[in-house]
Amino acid sequence: MRNLLFIAIAVAVFSSCQKSGTAQSVELKTENDSVSYALGVNIGESLKKQGAGDLNFELMLAMAERAYAGDTTLQMNEQECMNYLNTYFQRKQMEAANATMEEGKQFLAENAKKEGVMTTPSGVQYKILKSGDVNAPSPVMGDKVLVNYTGTFINGEEFDSNKSKGAPATLTLGQVIQGFNEILQMMHEGDHWMVYVPSEQGYGSRTGGRIPANSVLVFDLELVQVVPAPAK
Repeated sequence: MRNLLFIAIAVAVFSSCQKSGTAQSVELKTENDSVSYALGVNIGESLKKQGAGDLNFELMLAMAERAYAGDTTLQMNEQECMNYLNTYFQRKQMEAANATMEEGKQFLAENAKKEGVMTTPSGVQYKILKSGDVNAPSPVMGDKVLVNYTGTFINGEEFDSNKSKGAPATLTLGQVIQGFNEILQMMHEGDHWMVYVPSEQGYGSRTGGRIPANSVLVFDLELVQVVPAPAK
């Protein structure tokens, strides 16, 4: 919500760009232009991520200009605006989280019916793409593992991967999401699985970086090596 405090200032300055043409045609001739442009983009991205919905930008620009000019006749003061926005965005975030939860449940229910997909007692689903040596090591809690992975949402959008880094990622069991703790202990070195983690075994109702609340996470996961924890 902190970025919203800058709307009155940033959008008022940025409005001159809106009046002179589209964003694509704006020439950033001065530092003021660049700051205004950057703040406008920052605010727009922030509002989109917070699920602001359809906004009346004409009204927003007008109110920003009036507030920036020190107009004392506004219908809400700064605190009233912030209280309203906090309540609004909390409701929008809850609605989005509930929708994400329902979409995840439907996805997992359908995915469980697909050939080769197996489900653990906790609800984590997996499909074996390639099996390593059954006599190869499996990790236990506290061990480090070297893995290759790509994480996506159920719509296929990628949110994380180590593939571009040129080397396996190192994870420590006990310091990752519960779904990883569970599934990695079932794998052997050389195994390559698709893993479907319910939100309860992932980040739950909290957000994790780019990951929205209640998200089902899909991982293309390869266990490259197990590094046992030092003996105590």
